[in-house]
Amino acid sequence: MTLRGYQPSFTAGELTPSLHGRTDLAGYANGLRTCRNFILHAHGGVSTRPGFAFVGFTRGGPVRLVAFQFSTVQQYVLEFGAGYLRVHKDGGTVLKDGAPYELATPYTAADLPGLAWTQSADTLFLVHAGHPPHRLTRRGHADWTLTPMVFGPSLSGPAGVTAVASGSGGTAATLRYRVTAISADTGEQSLPSPVVAVTGWTESNWPQGAKISLSWPEGSGVVEYRVYKEDNGLFGQIGATEQTGFADDNITPDLARTPPGPRNPFDGPGKYPSAAAFHEQRLFLAATEQAPQTVWGSAINAYGNFNTSRPVRDDEAITFTIAAAQVNAVRHIVPLGDMILLTSGGEWRVGGASDGAALTPSSLRLKPQGYRGASKVRPMVVGNTILYVQDKGSIVRDLAYSLEVDGFTGDNLSILSGHLFDGHTLTDWAYAQVPHSIVWAVRDDGVLLGLTYLREHRVWGWHRHDTDGTVEAVCTVSEGAEDVLYAVIRRTLNGEEKRCLERLSGRGWATAEEAFCVDCGLSYSGPPVTVLTGLEHLTGREVAVLAGGDVLARQTVINGQITLPRPYSRVQVGLPYSCMLETLDLDPGATAQGSAQGRRRSVARVTVRVAASREFRAGPSAERLVKVRQQQTVLDSPLALRDGLVELTLDAGWNSHGRVVIRQDDPLPLTVLAIVPEVDFGG
Repeated sequence: MTLRGYQPSFTAGELTPSLHGRTDLAGYANGLRTCRNFILHAHGGVSTRPGFAFVGFTRGGPVRLVAFQFSTVQQYVLEFGAGYLRVHKDGGTVLKDGAPYELATPYTAADLPGLAWTQSADTLFLVHAGHPPHRLTRRGHADWTLTPMVFGPSLSGPAGVTAVASGSGGTAATLRYRVTAISADTGEQSLPSPVVAVTGWTESNWPQGAKISLSWPEGSGVVEYRVYKEDNGLFGQIGATEQTGFADDNITPDLARTPPGPRNPFDGPGKYPSAAAFHEQRLFLAATEQAPQTVWGSAINAYGNFNTSRPVRDDEAITFTIAAAQVNAVRHIVPLGDMILLTSGGEWRVGGASDGAALTPSSLRLKPQGYRGASKVRPMVVGNTILYVQDKGSIVRDLAYSLEVDGFTGDNLSILSGHLFDGHTLTDWAYAQVPHSIVWAVRDDGVLLGLTYLREHRVWGWHRHDTDGTVEAVCTVSEGAEDVLYAVIRRTLNGEEKRCLERLSGRGWATAEEAFCVDCGLSYSGPPVTVLTGLEHLTGREVAVLAGGDVLARQTVINGQITLPRPYSRVQVGLPYSCMLETLDLDPGATAQGSAQGRRRSVARVTVRVAASREFRAGPSAERLVKVRQQQTVLDSPLALRDGLVELTLDAGWNSHGRVVIRQDDPLPLTVLAIVPEVDFGG
């Protein structure tokens, strides 16, 4: 019996071996046994991974990559190493005076995994449990400053307040006053001026027409002044003015409106926060060593101001502590409508006291959403969904609002590909929304995993990617029409271990000449040459070469150069890698002869629908591959990229599974849209 199978989609990704017999699962029909260096597309197809272009060497030692995104056209990759910061932009390193621009930092190599940050315009707020919070501010490509945060109002209170009494009679008493200033830009209130004392009168025996005249110098950027008078040790507001003076004619202080007092919750070791985020115009900091479940929110639009008055006003700082059975440290703060706190033991939703209400000191509600816990890997927001790594680091989950449960819930995104995580943890990741909606995750052994994720269509599938080296850190920034992945990859080059910063190429190639399918590679475009130089970083390594769309024989780089067999004007050179996909066992279900389970099979022919592809290899196993041959259509021109159906007669043999293996070992593009095997069944 001959059966023609059909697999038009691969969106379930690489399935764990424990599911290779679960033909009843919906994901089985769209899954793969192996998906190595192939990218899953949300619409169903797969494409070979583009190569990593060499940007430069890091300074040495472990690093952390941070995306700094000021606008759609001003985006940077920040390289944090032991005690330094470097800046990269548009595939190159920012230079100053001919050398990589560097800025000193207080962070050691051991500090880097615990570094957290949040951004507002051109300022990055950095926190770490072992260091005071810092501000990193950009003024230009090679002009950055890193300074410890100063806590308190940005506006100073009036200096030199004077008080003069006018009037006679009454009962003498000492009166004390303080004055604050209100910012014209943000509405922030300053700390009060020093106390000014004057001899006046008691409230009950104040002479008619008598007054205390207060005055002070005009302040810059002030829209209003507020005046406070002491009553039994407390200062209460007696009025406000836009002028630089105020008259008290026996006004009773309002002790429900007191001036703010100085407050810095982060003033020493053990009190430094380790999580940060912006939410509802406030900077929220959380999780010090002494108070791991406490969250502090700044005053509105005043990110360094954590001062409060008595009672606390709604625009002043917020402080709250999670009340739970266990002390589980807050690891991440995620703004998403409500504020989501991910702790080491659970997930919490923080919002106003009622639906839609703003979060204020007097309107606060905490509700647990689950008790799975999050690892220290920084979570990400994809659309309106949070993706995070569960505590212990080997399970990936999403978390989104569900109307049915009126809360946040989600799925285990790694369960169908558990073999990719068994015995491993994730250490870093980044999300590239355009063009393929892929989460790129770094495994602790240096393997790069990809998750194609499109929740609205219930698409999530894993693919694995390897290279001649180990991936240590990743981040993504927007460049042109795509979100671009940058990675730090530790490689052995010229006999030494080096950390390379590399940039994943885009895949929008119109011709084969443009294809970039090598790692740690460089591309040349210019007048025809036979000797290609500038490859010093690859000296001593065997490299793959694509020249003018032709695959040349591999050769070893000597003294930073290679020699081509004839002149070429477009060349890609770099470390080779192999791409392979393997289908699951063909399962036709019940047949006229009964179940096909356990029957011998032979895949004699296969039809592959491809797009923008060149020649490749296919077969029933990795050991029995045949190469697709492509006809030369234009003499002395490279082979064109091919769309349509490719029919192959395979080196058939009998086995118990009926799989198809497709492999690309050359630096050429391949996109597979469907696989149609013809399978003969034996007894």
